[in-house]
Amino acid sequence: MKNKTPLSSDQKRHQLEATLTSAFKSWLELQPDIAFYKASDRYNKGISDFIICVRGMFVGVELKRDEGTPSAQQNLFIKQILDSGGIAGVAWTLAEAKALVEEARQRRP
Repeated sequence: MKNKTPLSSDQKRHQLEATLTSAFKSWLELQPDIAFYKASDRYNKGISDFIICVRGMFVGVELKRDEGTPSAQQNLFIKQILDSGGIAGVAWTLAEAKALVEEARQRRP
């Protein structure tokens, strides 16, 4: 029988997107080198959940619950950010969301 290493709280997928959103927002608030905006614009479909500036680097983070998938509009917005030289992606876990911010910290604008 194999020993399974339990997932850390950052690596677990959430049943509710709101739970992941709250955890990521709390983490972002503790970061001294970023500015962020929690997007909630239901009239402009596709805008990532979080718009973040990390040391001058633009980052878009789309959060999804355990079984969630990004819409075509969300994928298009992520592609536009990537094509423009920014960082963007979909995160199902807090670790994945943090990794996008960390990627920006490693780049120089």
